[in-house]
Amino acid sequence: MALVNMWRENRDGIRDKSLRQILAFAGEGKLADNNTCSSEFRELLTVAPLELLRKYAAEALSEDFPDAGFALQDITNELGSRLGFKVQRGLYRGRQGVSGHDGLWSDPDTSHSVVIEVKRSSTYTIHLETIARYRSDLIQNSKISEDKSSALFVVCQKDEDTNALEAHIRGSRHAWDIRLISLEALFKLVQLKNETDNPASARLLRLVLVPREYTKLDSLLEIVSFVAQDVSAEEEDEIEKDDKGSKTDGAYVSKLNRTDLRTKAREFFLNKLRQDTKDISRTLLETQDGRIAICYAPSQAYPKVNYTQYWFGLHDHQIEFMNKHSEGYAAYLCSKAGMLFMPWSEFTNHVGQMLESSKENRHWRHVILQHGKDGKLRMRLRADAPKNPVDVTKWFVAL
Repeated sequence: MALVNMWRENRDGIRDKSLRQILAFAGEGKLADNNTCSSEFRELLTVAPLELLRKYAAEALSEDFPDAGFALQDITNELGSRLGFKVQRGLYRGRQGVSGHDGLWSDPDTSHSVVIEVKRSSTYTIHLETIARYRSDLIQNSKISEDKSSALFVVCQKDEDTNALEAHIRGSRHAWDIRLISLEALFKLVQLKNETDNPASARLLRLVLVPREYTKLDSLLEIVSFVAQDVSAEEEDEIEKDDKGSKTDGAYVSKLNRTDLRTKAREFFLNKLRQDTKDISRTLLETQDGRIAICYAPSQAYPKVNYTQYWFGLHDHQIEFMNKHSEGYAAYLCSKAGMLFMPWSEFTNHVGQMLESSKENRHWRHVILQHGKDGKLRMRLRADAPKNPVDVTKWFVAL
């Protein structure tokens, strides 16, 4: 049975197994270029939660076994994919006439390409000319362009002193083309990306890996401030609004266990769509084939006299993302009640009749759901909407 199927049927069982055990179960039981074991392991990485990738990386670094370095290479490339790069995985073992880079990451927004070299440790001599040659070969073969490409060392050993390697890069003729990041920092970058909502944040975070001159710090501070604002915006969006779009008395920021709820939501999507989903942002997901989009958010319950109310913010960038897909679903999780899983084609019929709010450069609509004592779920719109509220019970699944 393929690893990804084992994951779907028994996630706790997969979590409890070591990296070496996982590789032993896959295909030939040994990672090699273009074999079944490699394909199954990489497929598992695409659906596994970030904490499981951290676990595998830690085991690959703490245990000495033949496939450890190859596993770190695959994990690193998966992190690149989760940052939004288009990733071409390199060979495990170089061969004559073929570039030996470990990965090639292309930014879909800027077309900038990053040649990846994964190093378990910087303790041993690292030759800058090697990765520079990989980049040069790719340029000569028209795989990448010279003015829109760079190289990146990923050093995997945690808390390692890389001062010598940093100094070596700064003092070389490749100082403007090569950068260095630890695997731990790369994990943190992916985690931060997952906590943002606006796709612009992901674009800015990818720029962190591209060589830039930071004598003037304005551009760096723009990245920090934009991403920080995006992450903190979630708290404001979780406050219930009244029919006029203002905060209600006694409103509060919900203390939902978002990680647990998101895990349950992804299992729900798997059962509904028959394929795993990947995170685009905090609120946006896609199926692995990129065909189906999902706008997802959870809400705390706000008890009223005759119903329980749930509130969600729908932002312009979410609408833009959803409209780019031929198929999509609005997935709103009502805490302790169920999930509205409504086709986007049906949901958009009501978007223009929702309450709206704006602040600085942000604009959003209010998705207000009311779960009545009669078991029905209704969507509340503006007072001037032709039909208000709208019965959406047919798309509500009790959980």
